[in-house]
Amino acid sequence: MKQLQFEAENQATWKMLERELKGRPSRALPGLYRTACLHLALARDRHYAVTLQDRLHDLVVRTHEAMYGERPSRMSVAEFLLRVFPRTVRAQWRVVALSMLLLFGPFFLLNWLVSHNPDLAASFLSRAKLNQMSAMYSHDAAHWGRQRGADSDVQMFGYYIYNNISINFRTFASGIFFGLGSVFFMVFNGITAGVIAGYLSATGSGDVFWPFVCGHSAPEATAAALAGASGLHLGAALLWPGRLPRLQALRVAAQTAFILLGGAALMTFFAAFIEAFWSSRVDIPAQARFVAGAVLWSGIWLWLLVGGRRKGKPDAS
Repeated sequence: MKQLQFEAENQATWKMLERELKGRPSRALPGLYRTACLHLALARDRHYAVTLQDRLHDLVVRTHEAMYGERPSRMSVAEFLLRVFPRTVRAQWRVVALSMLLLFGPFFLLNWLVSHNPDLAASFLSRAKLNQMSAMYSHDAAHWGRQRGADSDVQMFGYYIYNNISINFRTFASGIFFGLGSVFFMVFNGITAGVIAGYLSATGSGDVFWPFVCGHSAPEATAAALAGASGLHLGAALLWPGRLPRLQALRVAAQTAFILLGGAALMTFFAAFIEAFWSSRVDIPAQARFVAGAVLWSGIWLWLLVGGRRKGKPDAS
């Protein structure tokens, strides 16, 4: 059945359930609840639009609260990480793929251009900033990736958490501007990182920079892309709200967006730990760093691609 036909046949039921939730529930509520659950399962199984799935999910959750007087039991962190988050990432693969393209595309392009023409870096970053980067990744630095005289590992851990989560939240929140803000920050961050990487590679610091970033880059860069995807999801709800008013479409989309953002925040926390206590050390061989980086990149994407799958069944969302 086509989605439009499905919506036309069941719209009256959904509106009736909405009226039940706004007023005093009647004896019809349990039956309407079961019907809404069935419709949600069908919408997921038939891969109808995400906006419709989110609307039905919201309707089912609110009806559950009305019937039982409490929210469904809170999920554990383990359940969120092992099931809910990776399944949501896969369900939102379109915005995730677009976000990765917006971030990694400019990164690889500018990295290649600047590594072959380091003078180009001054067109994007000030000379003072470039000199600061060179000092942070010099061969005689006491800790890589830090300014001279920087704080302890624990203090840098806190700084990395604050800095990276604030960047990711800004990328997410700016999606409210029909997704354009998220697009801007993803491209901007990709360009900046690419210029720095290319410049350091061209000026003799690449053998410090790449071993430094390879360990924490997997959770940090993936989290940045997922934060961008959460903002793009908000923007998509405003651009294509379907039959919902834009504000309601935004509220429904925010549920999925916050799952992506929450998972990204946890990954950023993990990346900050690695960066502060592992990446910055100068006594760890480059070979060990690259092996650790390969394991992390492989492990994270294996987790996101297969986490939460039920044996013999495709994802429902």
